[in-house]
Amino acid sequence: MKVLIVDDNVAIREIIAEILTVDGCEIRQTGTISDAIREIEEFRPEITLLDTIVEGRSTIGFIDSLDESFGTKLILLVNGKEQIPRDTPLIIGSIKKPFKSSDILDAIRGHGKIPKDKIDPIKKERPKMKKCIEHTVKDLLAPMRISTYLRER
Repeated sequence: MKVLIVDDNVAIREIIAEILTVDGCEIRQTGTISDAIREIEEFRPEITLLDTIVEGRSTIGFIDSLDESFGTKLILLVNGKEQIPRDTPLIIGSIKKPFKSSDILDAIRGHGKIPKDKIDPIKKERPKMKKCIEHTVKDLLAPMRISTYLRER
C-alpha cells in the first residue's frame, strides 16, 4: 500500500515511516504542504497521514482543496483537543498523539482499498439485514415481555 506522511516534525515522520515500512507499505514523506501536493499528484498514495498543523498553520484549507480524483484518503494526526471535520469524505480516520505503533498499523490496515464491486453489494444488503435483525430482536424479546406482563398481574 502506498502511504504519504505529511508532518513538519521529522522525528514523527521517521517513526511512522519505520513502522509502516516494516509492515510492507511503500512510503513517501514530507514536511510541507507544497511538497505534499506534489507527492499526491506524482506518487498517488492510497492513504495520506496528515498532521492537522503543518508549519504552524492548519491543514484544513489543504484538505478542502484536495480533489477526490487523486484517490488518496486522509487519516489525520491530531492532538488531544482538536476537532476533526466530519463533512469531508476524504477523511477516513484519525490518530491521536502520542500514538503507539499499533495505532498506526490499525488505522492503515483498517482502511486499505476495497474494490468497488465488493462495497456496493454490502451497501445494498444493509437495509435488508437491519430489518431482519430488528425482527429477530423483536421475536426474541416477545416471550420476555409476556412473562413480565404475567408477573406484574
